[in-house]
Amino acid sequence: QLNLGVRPAGELFVNPDELRPWKLFAAFEGGAVHTAERDGRFFVIIDESTLEFILDEDDLADLELTKAIEFNSLQARTAYLKNRFKHNDDHSRTNPDSV
Repeated sequence: QLNLGVRPAGELFVNPDELRPWKLFAAFEGGAVHTAERDGRFFVIIDESTLEFILDEDDLADLELTKAIEFNSLQARTAYLKNRFKHNDDHSRTNPDSV
């Protein structure tokens, strides 16, 4: 069973490690965005764990470096990915096959 939690914005989050294997959607300086599916549910995993090596412990205390966002449909996840990550530059790459 997934460890579910609710954020103030009402978005449903789960423990990202429970969703492996992930598919890489986009890579950028400082992190990556992955997708995952489980039991007919659709997820985006935002991984900024490389910041752990840049920031000091005090700055890291309140940060969630890796998080998963659940979507109720593939269409909702695809819309989020296209809207949130539509502007790519030389420091990022996307994998459209992982939408």
